[in-house]
Amino acid sequence: MTRGRARLRGATERTAAKAELHWSVLQVLQSVQAELQPPQLPRW
Repeated sequence: MTRGRARLRGATERTAAKAELHWSVLQVLQSVQAELQPPQLPRW
């Protein structure tokens, strides 16, 4: 494997890690929004 390829693979892995982190942050934000804005149902 050439050095350029190794560098490219490292960049790809970093990008994948960033995307994974971004996705988990989005999921947390969505769950927080669901907590703050519950569906319009009568509360018993």
